[in-house]
Amino acid sequence: MPRAVHITVSSDRRETLLARLQEVDGIVAIVVHPRASHQPAGDLVTVRGTNGAAISVVKIVSDLGLPEEGVVAIDEPVGLVSGSRRRKIDGDTSEASWEEMDTLLRRDANPSHNFLALMFLAGVVAGAGLFVDTLHIVVGAMLIAPGFEPLVRVCVGVAGGLPDTAKRGAIGVVLGYLAVAIGGGVGAVAAAWADPTSGLADMLDGTWVRYWTSFNWTSVVVAVAAGLAGGIVVNSHQTVFATGVMIALALVPGMAIVGAGIAAGELPVALRGLGRWGVDAACVLAACLLVFGIKRAILRRGAHP
Repeated sequence: MPRAVHITVSSDRRETLLARLQEVDGIVAIVVHPRASHQPAGDLVTVRGTNGAAISVVKIVSDLGLPEEGVVAIDEPVGLVSGSRRRKIDGDTSEASWEEMDTLLRRDANPSHNFLALMFLAGVVAGAGLFVDTLHIVVGAMLIAPGFEPLVRVCVGVAGGLPDTAKRGAIGVVLGYLAVAIGGGVGAVAAAWADPTSGLADMLDGTWVRYWTSFNWTSVVVAVAAGLAGGIVVNSHQTVFATGVMIALALVPGMAIVGAGIAAGELPVALRGLGRWGVDAACVLAACLLVFGIKRAILRRGAHP
């Protein structure tokens, strides 16, 4: 996908930046607006080109220390046409820069009210689905929860050299999945109240509770593969497909079982659910660290030089 990089730079450093930009292959256009920026004061340089060119431009900007004194914004043009660069544009990659991934995950994984509400409601749906032992309801909960992004954010922070990003990702994991556990308990209790013919403890013998509290090496293989796929999805700036990754993982049902087990007074079941959640979370973290570690080795840089 083509990119446009907008750089605010002081007038006395503009020519240094422009000289470095001449080295980048894949740039379609460089547009300079002298004194266009009022805060911070300076010139606005817009670079349009291929995705690979944008990554190189951001690296140059970071090497020059411009983000510390100005502003850098990256966006995707709806279309980009250049006869002389058509082959480069047609063969462009979908590689996202560290900065783009950080911004994307900040939007999807910050522990805001909306994020926590979605995680809680996903837990409610999962708890009710587990009570009635119905798979498609639990799958619906997996689709509701933005539960993959906080784990990936931890990995982006570690691999990209962004400790604050990793810290905020970890906070999102703890608060988000605590909300799922609470929601799981609430959903199971509400479902038991709505259907008094079945007791709350009866759900713990259901097919899907037993499945998501069991451990085998097949589940590890699936979790690792899903983690690798999720890392690639984020790395290619396509988080819409992260919902598919969530269906392959036991993150939401495992944590919902924790809440439901505690509500039913069955601590051993809750601990087995927590164990299954922990295995899948560890597999995701390891797989995504591998993906982003390879990315850093290829690009030879983190989010900051």
